[in-house]
Order: sequence, then C-alpha cells, then structure tokens
Amino acid sequence: MSTNFVVRTLLLIALLLVATVAVMGQTAEKPAKAEFTSADREMIQSYYKHLLGTLAPASLDRKGFPPEVEKGIASGNKLPEQLEKQLQLLPKELEEKLSLPMAGYLRYKLGNHVLLVRRSDLMIADIIKNAGWK
Repeated sequence: MSTNFVVRTLLLIALLLVATVAVMGQTAEKPAKAEFTSADREMIQSYYKHLLGTLAPASLDRKGFPPEVEKGIASGNKLPEQLEKQLQLLPKELEEKLSLPMAGYLRYKLGNHVLLVRRSDLMIADIIKNAGWK
C-alpha cells in the first residue's frame, strides 16, 4: 500500500465521520406531547359547566379527594392505585366532539377532574382540574 492511498482512505473515513456526526446532531422535531388541545379544554369545560348548571345544587359533590390524594393526581404522575377503579370514560356525546387522543391514550373522568391517561401504565399525561367548576 502506498502512503498516498492510506492518507486518502483516512481522509475519507474522517469525512464520513464528520458527516455522520453533523447529521446526528441535527435536532429532529420533538415528538408530540400527549395533552389536551385548547379546543378540547374549552369543550370539556363548557360541557361540564352546562351539566353542572342543570343539576340541583344539593346533588353536587364538592368535596373532592383528600389533600394527600389530590397531590398525586398531577401530570407526569402515575394514577394512585386506590383511584384506578373510580376512572370513568367520558360520556359518548362529549367524546364525539373532541379530537382523537394520541395512540395509547384515553380520556377519563375522575371525581371533578378530566384526565388524559396512558393506557399501558396509567401515567397521567394531562389533567383538567375541577372541570366545569367556576
């Protein structure tokens, strides 16, 4: 092998490495975050505000959850185990008006809150606290 050939091969390898690093360093678009759209938030608030307006005041449950449980109901947290059985799918007439959630996510009502939850591990992606309440 000639020295000239070795130098050219090393330069070619170096050039390919630089090109690879440059391509890998480019920031691709961030993956979409699972969250309620602003239109969905407005629709959910409006739906539950209307629903609460049609109920007798004495029939409304204003208590909510104990403070230590309430702290656990937040975006980025796994749904507290003791609340899993209390999850309710949103009413069909509301769900039909909302945009489709990201694959693998479902919307639930939990007490006075509306949650966007990852089905696989019940991780809370987004939350609307006290939906419909003023």
